[in-house]
Amino acid sequence: MLSSRPLPVGQRLKFRMEPHPKFSHELVFELTEDLSKELAKNLEHVFTLPECVTSLASQSGQNYRLYWKLIEGDSRCLLAHPEPQDWVGTIALEKTAFEKFLVALREHRPFALQSVAPLSRLSNFHLRFENLPT
Repeated sequence: MLSSRPLPVGQRLKFRMEPHPKFSHELVFELTEDLSKELAKNLEHVFTLPECVTSLASQSGQNYRLYWKLIEGDSRCLLAHPEPQDWVGTIALEKTAFEKFLVALREHRPFALQSVAPLSRLSNFHLRFENLPT
């Protein structure tokens, strides 16, 4: 059985957590063009592995782990908060949505995940990507 693959780009990603009116939480990534393309390249492994994991370190000391999965059926984003300093999210996208998501990352344009991958009503968090100057 194949296991999850850690993505090396994770520790260099800048992000913040914000409230979201529909999904409760929104994780906002601030990406330079280089990081955007590197993240897309790292996430291509989702097509050959059951999942990839990105560990993120926040400045507030909270730990975030994101699991990226390719699934059949409705795309969804689920966030668990098992410990006070630990957040675990799953971004589970169907193949077409994942391909659109990767194209948006490669193009390094600001976008919200919902604009490229309609999410199931079960989702309780959302992703948004903003551009930082290179």
